[in-house]
Amino acid sequence: MEDKDLSEGRPEELHGKLESQAEVLKVNPKAREWPKAPNALTNHLNEIKPNLQDVGILVTTGGRFTKDGKRSRKVTIEKIGENPVPVAN
Repeated sequence: MEDKDLSEGRPEELHGKLESQAEVLKVNPKAREWPKAPNALTNHLNEIKPNLQDVGILVTTGGRFTKDGKRSRKVTIEKIGENPVPVAN
């Protein structure tokens, strides 16, 4: 989120973006804590919503129905401030 203010998409899309950034960020995607599936990512984001909001990031998750009656899930991650609470490194 350092270089953009908004990221949104289906959980599958965001999980794929996160997977592709793992190497760049020097994060081990095989670690136990890593979300192995898109639904695990969404669940984890829902759990840490208050913490993210404290550092200026708003997460919204939800579903809606498309015109053909299928359910479509969407996750939005939005920068809403300039880290109002200092983040420990």
